[in-house]
Amino acid sequence: MIPRVHVTIVVLALTALGVRPAAAQTPQRPFRGLFGGAQAMNTRGEMVDLSMSAFVGWDQPQTRIDPLESTTDDRTLVSGPYSGASAGVTYTHPGEHFDFTGSGSAFTGYFPDNNESPWYQSYSGAGMFSWRTDLTRRTHFHFSESASASTDYHAGALLGTGNGGVGSIGSSFDNSLVREPAMITQSRVEISHDFSMKSSFSANYGFQYAHFFQDDQFPDSGIHNVGARYQHRLTKNFGYHLGYGYDHPVEFSDSPPLRGIHNVDAGLDYARALSLTRTTKVGFSVGTTVASASQVQDGQTSFSSPRLYAVGNVMLSQELGQSWNFSSYYNRNISYDPGFTQPGLYDTVGVSLSGLVSRHLDVSANGQYQVGRIGLQTSNYRSWNAAAQIRSAITRNIAAYAYYYYFLSDLSGGVAVPIGVPRYVDRNGVRVGITAWLPLWYGRGAP
Repeated sequence: MIPRVHVTIVVLALTALGVRPAAAQTPQRPFRGLFGGAQAMNTRGEMVDLSMSAFVGWDQPQTRIDPLESTTDDRTLVSGPYSGASAGVTYTHPGEHFDFTGSGSAFTGYFPDNNESPWYQSYSGAGMFSWRTDLTRRTHFHFSESASASTDYHAGALLGTGNGGVGSIGSSFDNSLVREPAMITQSRVEISHDFSMKSSFSANYGFQYAHFFQDDQFPDSGIHNVGARYQHRLTKNFGYHLGYGYDHPVEFSDSPPLRGIHNVDAGLDYARALSLTRTTKVGFSVGTTVASASQVQDGQTSFSSPRLYAVGNVMLSQELGQSWNFSSYYNRNISYDPGFTQPGLYDTVGVSLSGLVSRHLDVSANGQYQVGRIGLQTSNYRSWNAAAQIRSAITRNIAAYAYYYYFLSDLSGGVAVPIGVPRYVDRNGVRVGITAWLPLWYGRGAP
């Protein structure tokens, strides 16, 4: 077993290990392609690359818990040793007016304690393109389309994103909830106009569609959103925005129509560096949303009169030495998530730390905590997500790594969840292995 206290000590030790060398060392540039791929997606040229990993691990659910209203029958508990491998291919095509990114990944693992079905496989694919053009010198047009498909339905991502949470898809075993092949597509079109260097106006329309391939118990759903916004900067770092947006959810079933969300997008924007060295940056934005509280009885969702809610976000980032970064954020928003018939009000806080101990060794850790009011009335959801990793370079393209993850997702008995999705998941695990990155093809502008 892996007691929680021992794991906590390991995570804290990794974090402490990272902070101390940041000020004392000035490590050289790390092996390109080892720490996070060839480059950040927004700076890469046209290229195709391959990432691979082989590992052994242990998945151990927590035994001491304090759920909201969950029962033992609602929980998904998976434990035991396992071994496996994963691989992913990514293609990027950046351009001044046209961008395209495509990727595919696969995960396979062997769990000897599961006598009935010891093998687990998961697959996913995604693609995204965007096109930008100038209609006039000050008027701009932008269109984007994205699609992703997976064999699994996940819970590791946070709710409140409007495009995932308990509805997210991917190929990682760490947060898989249920075997349910699904696809999510998202379209968006925007027109913007610059009145001056300080003020601009934009209008947009988007539609997100979630489709489940094999199970009628997961009804297809979508969200239309339309909005307009005016922004004005009073100073270099401070400004305000005025706008309006409307989100209209639809569920392709015999269920009654869902109530939309009115976003009265009026608030302040602030972002600036706090020090002479510009290593500390802070920003915030505030606004309001008009939405209707709801409750579910006998499978039917009923809504009350709309009311006003405050929303917004705050972020802080700090560079530590030459290779370390710390960031934290708080976000409060209202949204519908795929599979849910009620809007949710979510408060989320998160922190992350990453950097190089030496040219061949990097450490990263992150944590997120979220509480929610699905239906906008009482607190009925909470989530913890945490991970820590240390990697050591073996060659320019190969590294050894150790990785720990933990997540908790707790939906109370009063929340209407998609059929088959457990209300309570509480898991942590450790994985060690070898990872490799290989550039398969370089095109124009690649490093």
